Amino acid sequence: MDDLTALSELAPELAQMLVSVAGDLVVVLDTNGIVQRVTLGGAEPVSSASRDWVGKTWLDTVTSETRCKLEDILRDVNVNGVSRLRQVNHISPSGSDIPIGYTAVRLGASGTVLAVGRDMRAVAAAQQRFVETQQAMERDYWRRSQAQTRYRLLYEIATEAILLVDAATFRVVEANRAASSLFAISVEEFIGKRATSRLDIASQALVEEMFATTCATGRSQERIAQLAESRGNVRISATLYRSDGESLLLTRARPQPATQEGLTTAVRLANLVQQTPDAVAIADTGGALLFANAAMLRLLQLESEQQIKGRLLGDWLTNGGLQPIVARLRKEIVVPLV
Repeated sequence: MDDLTALSELAPELAQMLVSVAGDLVVVLDTNGIVQRVTLGGAEPVSSASRDWVGKTWLDTVTSETRCKLEDILRDVNVNGVSRLRQVNHISPSGSDIPIGYTAVRLGASGTVLAVGRDMRAVAAAQQRFVETQQAMERDYWRRSQAQTRYRLLYEIATEAILLVDAATFRVVEANRAASSLFAISVEEFIGKRATSRLDIASQALVEEMFATTCATGRSQERIAQLAESRGNVRISATLYRSDGESLLLTRARPQPATQEGLTTAVRLANLVQQTPDAVAIADTGGALLFANAAMLRLLQLESEQQIKGRLLGDWLTNGGLQPIVARLRKEIVVPLV
């Protein structure tokens, strides 16, 4: 590096040139590492921090944690004439550290050292945001992992039969052991099959209609259905929820004890009423609606059975309303076509 010794006298001019093309500041050091000059590119925080550097040892301008990096720079430049890039933190009057990346070059064997610095605050901020984002992702991952573990444990030990059903296809996504026992099929076999496949034919249509209503309205629904092969009756409910962008039906099933004779017949009758194309409604003696099948809901232009609760059938009738019909019913039991 002896051929650069003549440039030592031009250190201030070189510093100005370098700061304009290569960095945000250039620190000129003597052979003892004392700051002789600081040439700035206009960064205000760096300008404020560097006002009292001249005359000080360069090592004293940085934090104790990064002092060793400046020592590495000075060692490199004394041995090789040039150093590789290292980032240090300068002490700021405001109390916040200023990260600067330096590369240094020595002008001759015993000449002046020019340390070209680049303001690394934007990089440091990006690195900090990356670290914070990564930590947030890791925290979210562990929270989700723990939640999934708790969910899986509760799901498996639940005594009630539970199915997760794809809202688009009505096929089973997950099933617990209680569902396997109730529907007499292994969990592995049940997954991928239609959730109604273990019901009798009439109940399949009834429950799938319930699934469709739940998806359309977002309201929970419940039906009584009969298991296939006359293995008894079950009460099935469905609730719509979304998980990771998927729409699923949380379906619960529990045995419905046949405590009275004719319950199976009642279930079949309910199935028949639900499937008939004729509009059927059941009201109390005051005309308040208690039940309406799918055809009646379509006729009344309603989306769910919940919308008829507490409403009077007469609200949808003209030509005298419901009272003349009720009066005839009390006398004649059956009223012909009105």
